[in-house]
Amino acid sequence: MPRWKNAAVASSGRHRLSTEEEGKWDGLREKNKLKGGIAHAPRRTTSHENCVIFKGGRAKMTYAYGTAEWEKAYLEMVEKRLATVARPYILGSPEWVATYEKMIQESQEYKEAAKGWEGTVVIHIMANPALGLPEDSYLLLDLWHGECRSVRLVPREVGVKADYILSGELERWEAVTSGALNVTKAMMQGKIKLKGSLAKIVRYVKASTLLTEIATHIETRHLSQLSDEEREQYRKELNELKAEFGF
Repeated sequence: MPRWKNAAVASSGRHRLSTEEEGKWDGLREKNKLKGGIAHAPRRTTSHENCVIFKGGRAKMTYAYGTAEWEKAYLEMVEKRLATVARPYILGSPEWVATYEKMIQESQEYKEAAKGWEGTVVIHIMANPALGLPEDSYLLLDLWHGECRSVRLVPREVGVKADYILSGELERWEAVTSGALNVTKAMMQGKIKLKGSLAKIVRYVKASTLLTEIATHIETRHLSQLSDEEREQYRKELNELKAEFGF
């Protein structure tokens, strides 16, 4: 627990001053005594002030991806949304991603098919502002020897560094998750672009097919199905998430 300069500083929530600042403070205090004034200790910026203010006066922290704070805040945000957002979930939303993660982790068939798989996979959904997706979205699947260690929405700078990146327009991914489009065939036809080894994807075609099938079993609402008001509300939510988590 830090020691405070005096009660006035403690009550204002300001942190203990440095030696240099204390010297300036003492000089300022003596100077103002002679003038009959009140000296105010300089305010120090803390990590707790690294926040963004949203409309309505709500303040939220901003977090750096890869830190324990980011992961903790992300999981808390997801838990809250799962408890408050009604199904079906919007494709690519935090609650949709969390449901996808859980279903992959519970699939014994996937674990068998992907026993030798190593590498991260990103589902890259290209922006479509008209449908309510203002910026590209990156879903990072951390897959290792049949285990799905996590599925996270991540910032662009993280998503573009994945071992395998599947990029497609929003409409393509809506078709995939509705069961109307097969990912492997879509890659062959150029409807979904692959960054990474196609030979390895083909080698684990059963595992990749299962990942697609699992996604089709999620109760999903597509952005193309939303009303203008719903899209606007979702766009606002995405802006808040980007400010807080970077994605």
